[in-house]
Amino acid sequence: MSKNVVVILPNDKLDHVAVADDLTSVTFTDEKHARLSLPIEEYVLDGKTYHFARWDADVPEHKVEKAIRNYY
Repeated sequence: MSKNVVVILPNDKLDHVAVADDLTSVTFTDEKHARLSLPIEEYVLDGKTYHFARWDADVPEHKVEKAIRNYY
């Protein structure tokens, strides 16, 4: 099985990926070819649980919600 993950990257770029259920992180390469390993987190929005990953733990909740709503 897989799970869908909304990804918040630097410069407010968004992505949406499907990964294996057992994965706890996703890996991306940025514009400078640096590898970013982002932990997958859960977020409850409107009573439903979503998976997301953010490049920086300081990305605020309102941006997480906006990113999730962008895809769902």
